[in-house]
Amino acid sequence: MRMYVQMNPDLHLGSQPDAADLELLRQKGVRTVIDLRLRSETAGANQELVAKSGLRYVNIGVDESGLNEDVVAQVTQALRSGEGPYVLHSGTGRRATAVMAISRARQNGWPLEKSLRTLRVMGSGIGQFQEFLSFLQRSVSA
Repeated sequence: MRMYVQMNPDLHLGSQPDAADLELLRQKGVRTVIDLRLRSETAGANQELVAKSGLRYVNIGVDESGLNEDVVAQVTQALRSGEGPYVLHSGTGRRATAVMAISRARQNGWPLEKSLRTLRVMGSGIGQFQEFLSFLQRSVSA
């Protein structure tokens, strides 16, 4: 994976994994792959690749300008399914890190600046998009 961060023993974030990446993740104990790419980005091939690796596949498609409360809620629900450890990924990893930054900000009551710092540490470049910054500001102050 071009971008990869292990947040804790139960959660890995990254960009699009290939077959070798999925095997390494499986060896690390990952059981569920949560894909944030739109169906038009994945065309079913990713689901088949994940299935061949013996892992569970969940798709919650979203584009960078489409991050919203519903997406955060769907990801939070998938992460609470009890079928972890998990890898949360998107094409480049930006959407995955953005969703986790919002989730952590809410859980910990972080202000906007700490949330943006977390995005930088996690390797996301999504903080440069105005639509996302507006959503992040609304989300962490909610």
